[in-house]
Amino acid sequence: MSWVPPEAPFNQPLVVPLEEPPRRSRSAMWVRVVGALVIFGLLVGLVSSLLFGNEDEISKENTTSKELKKTVIELSDFVETERSLKFRKPVEVTLLDDEAFVERLLEDAEEDRDDVEKMEKLLGILNLLEPNGKLFDELNNFLGEAVLGFYDPKTDELVVRGLKMSPFIRLTLVHELTHALDDQIFDLDRDAVMESDDERGLGFSTLVEGSALTVESAYRRSLSPSQRSQAIREEGQFGSDLTYGNIPEIIPAFVSFPYQVGEDLVTTILDDGGDKALAAAFEKPPTTSEQLLDPVLYVKGEGAIEVDPPSADGTQIDQGSFGELLLQFLLAGVLDSEEDESEATEGWGGDWYVAWEDGPDTCLRATFVMDTKRDLDELVAALKKWSKEKNSQVEPTQDSVTLTVCG
Repeated sequence: MSWVPPEAPFNQPLVVPLEEPPRRSRSAMWVRVVGALVIFGLLVGLVSSLLFGNEDEISKENTTSKELKKTVIELSDFVETERSLKFRKPVEVTLLDDEAFVERLLEDAEEDRDDVEKMEKLLGILNLLEPNGKLFDELNNFLGEAVLGFYDPKTDELVVRGLKMSPFIRLTLVHELTHALDDQIFDLDRDAVMESDDERGLGFSTLVEGSALTVESAYRRSLSPSQRSQAIREEGQFGSDLTYGNIPEIIPAFVSFPYQVGEDLVTTILDDGGDKALAAAFEKPPTTSEQLLDPVLYVKGEGAIEVDPPSADGTQIDQGSFGELLLQFLLAGVLDSEEDESEATEGWGGDWYVAWEDGPDTCLRATFVMDTKRDLDELVAALKKWSKEKNSQVEPTQDSVTLTVCG
């Protein structure tokens, strides 16, 4: 289970003077929330608090370092058997008390404050959250309370908070040890992937989580009925005392997405070509959220149609792929059902957005192309309905539609 340590999250480009060529962004706007926040740290436990109900606090009685290492050895054997792969070296395990753990988790967070605030502004002009300038601090406070442990692919280290060993904790350790195995075999520390300005950072994050989820599910099936029941209870209990504060709903929706679709992605890959196909996927991960929503498209090799960047009417601060998933979130507030959202965005072909500053305003312009004329007409209708709620323009052409919004 994971989010990410803010070790290198949310990075965006510096403002570029108009006379200079636009600089490539670190990654597509919202992919920074999921991609960078998930892959750099691969945190244990957080998503359970987002996806399951919360009742009583999970027990945090300190286990011993000796007990933890013994458990890690045992669970490493299970992970190796399930993946038909061998660890190249034992996984280094560090057990920390609460204060030291939080300090390690957040040690490099401050350098990313400006980038998080910029991302908050961009999502704000899309009506996906209400910017208040506090998102960075709220996220870090939440992480400090919510994270139980993380595997760090930069140091090859599994860092764990003092916990009482239980079926739920063992499940999360299996998940993180799968990350460690994949890191040793396929290398999960990939700046080039995470810094791409399309959605391949999200695709890689989802592949990594899907791999760990398939092994975690296998371990869950190996437990006795009573152990499975206890794990379910603990999943429901975890996070009861977490302070969610004013974290916008869109953030956990983004963060939970790789966990909701990752296992289906990996299962589809394995069904198509087995372990060789999965290994190939780590070399060339999915590049669009469309491939994650419908992994058959990834197996078939259907990627995005290249779209020329629209013009920016001021100092460009960002650019990248908008993506089908963000488009679904954008339209969710004005369409009547998930079926309508799917109908409006199904047939997504490709897109590109730019963002710029115009005096006190920040603006975003995105151009979308679709697979068919009917798909395009449906998207135009949905965007026009959304634009009635915002200071925005929808400009369709025969082959595309461009949305411009300022705030």
